[in-house]
Amino acid sequence: FISKVSSLYSTLSVSTILVIGGTGDYLNVADHVILMQNYKATNETDRAKEIVKKIKVEVENKNWEELRERKIIRRGFSIGQGQRCKIKVRATDSFGIDREDVEMRSVGGLVEIGQMKFVSECLKKMMEIYGGKEMTVKECVEQVEEMVRKGGMDVLDEGKYNGYYVVARKFEIAAAVNRFRPLNIK
Repeated sequence: FISKVSSLYSTLSVSTILVIGGTGDYLNVADHVILMQNYKATNETDRAKEIVKKIKVEVENKNWEELRERKIIRRGFSIGQGQRCKIKVRATDSFGIDREDVEMRSVGGLVEIGQMKFVSECLKKMMEIYGGKEMTVKECVEQVEEMVRKGGMDVLDEGKYNGYYVVARKFEIAAAVNRFRPLNIK
């Protein structure tokens, strides 16, 4: 990672914040160095640059590989295909689709049970509309998000009016897709 941290920023515009103690390995690639001592933060960037000059450690900068889109493999995204799919929401920490549990405990953006109901119905809708097409996770999430934007939340469970949904962001929907264990990605 030390050889790629600079290209991560220059190639993908992703900043990196590292919290490390007792090692100078990253000093030569650091733009800023903040020292925490006795609960007090001080800027030690100049001092770190001086140390790097004395030690003269060279780091070979390697390019960050291009991020690949994760494509869904059909067979892993087919629960409920052509039949009614049962969803059971358990507060804001998990839900079940048929016999598959989706653990959402560490997803910080879900604070209301209605959001979990919305996310679980979005996942079910993705399984229904996927239909054997080769799609990326991003395309799948965006397609369902667009359906909801155009047709309202009732498009998730057509034929029913459901006032229990609370809109969640696409990040929480993608988190559910990522945590859906039967899903196969290539």
